[in-house]
Amino acid sequence: LGYTIPKRFIKQLPITNARFSLSGRNLLLWTENPHFDPETVAVSGGTLQPGIENMSYPSTRSFTFNLRVDF
Repeated sequence: LGYTIPKRFIKQLPITNARFSLSGRNLLLWTENPHFDPETVAVSGGTLQPGIENMSYPSTRSFTFNLRVDF
């Protein structure tokens, strides 16, 4: 999710462009089994088995904030 600040708000500053954004990963795990992450991959006999986990926790939730300023 991002937003570019309109130029009328930054015209008094030595900035030509300003934009901020927010992103998130693994915000919601929708399953009846709270200990199962469908994005987890297990390896068995050298082959990947998607959706099968072996004693692993779900992926961590993360948030990222970005601010871009052009001069």
